[in-house]
Amino acid sequence: MKQLMFLILIMIVLPLNANDLTIQSNELSTLEFDCKKNVICEEKKVDIIASIIMQQIQLNWSKKQSERNLTAKIHLSLNNNGEIKLLEFDQPSADAIYDESLLLAINNAFPIKEIHFINPALFNEHLKEIYISFGVTN
Repeated sequence: MKQLMFLILIMIVLPLNANDLTIQSNELSTLEFDCKKNVICEEKKVDIIASIIMQQIQLNWSKKQSERNLTAKIHLSLNNNGEIKLLEFDQPSADAIYDESLLLAINNAFPIKEIHFINPALFNEHLKEIYISFGVTN
């Protein structure tokens, strides 16, 4: 069975705050009541969870200034409780301090408690294995 991999791209964007996450968690709760076996609605929940993951990592990431462009790709495997089972570099950057800051941010961002809103089949298809590309450009 071929599994689809969910890709999240993280770039330097506008600052986020905890209120953004609260709004999205509330949106998931509301969708839970409206969705009952509606596939489009369930996929919207996956999008919201992906956004929460991205925001949690960004909130926990202390980006260091660099004189060069840095990119790294990370592979995460999650359990159905939103906890990290596996965290590894698919492609590290050329900067060990940058790479350590990514690992720390990801570890501090999890668990994602909102994962319980996701249908188990969609979790397995879209969120169980995640590949994240990080990039910092000057």
